[in-house]
Amino acid sequence: AYRTYVRYGGGMSSLHVDLIAPLVGVAPLGHATLRSEHVISAGPSFDAVLPDGGLRRGSVVLLEECSVGMTTMVMSLLGGLPERTWAAWVDMRRSLNGIALEEHGVDLEHLLVVRDVPAAMWTRTVSSLLDAMSVVVAELDGHLSVGDARRLVARARERRSVLVVMERGRARWPVEAGVRCRVESMSMTLGMNDAGLGGYSCQVKVSARGVPKVLQLVS
Repeated sequence: AYRTYVRYGGGMSSLHVDLIAPLVGVAPLGHATLRSEHVISAGPSFDAVLPDGGLRRGSVVLLEECSVGMTTMVMSLLGGLPERTWAAWVDMRRSLNGIALEEHGVDLEHLLVVRDVPAAMWTRTVSSLLDAMSVVVAELDGHLSVGDARRLVARARERRSVLVVMERGRARWPVEAGVRCRVESMSMTLGMNDAGLGGYSCQVKVSARGVPKVLQLVS
């Protein structure tokens, strides 16, 4: 067993769960509201630049390593998902903040945050989550073989889930991805709210099918 964390609106609770059985069936894939039978909306900003007008079920979205803005970009993406869409985030660096997630509009009652995953169990954990969730964000913080990556691609396709891979540090996704995103720049402004943060502007390059597009996220 290993430790996971489930984030709800009222707070964070920890659970000891078996690696495989309890995760399968936690959130039926049909529970998500879809733009169509094959696409899950990621909100107007992302839908406008994604090649299928949203997140295509069974696909892999790669977020390339960059110095700033990756977590903000993913929170914006999750915040654009339809209400009651089940999602999971493998938070390898324990960088998630519940207040920030809520501010980005993330449905905390339908987000599973998984932490303290041993490197040797990363692939198996992500594969199990793909069985149960509509969208899985997986932080890649270590070496991944081509064979394991291809098995995850096949599992996402089989389960019709969306796998969002975040490259961290020197870790690289070793196979092709249908959509590749990279934060080109990010700026912050100070404000008068309780957090002292007024907003941000984040420019993201989205590449798919040979035609890059630029996405501007503003808050």
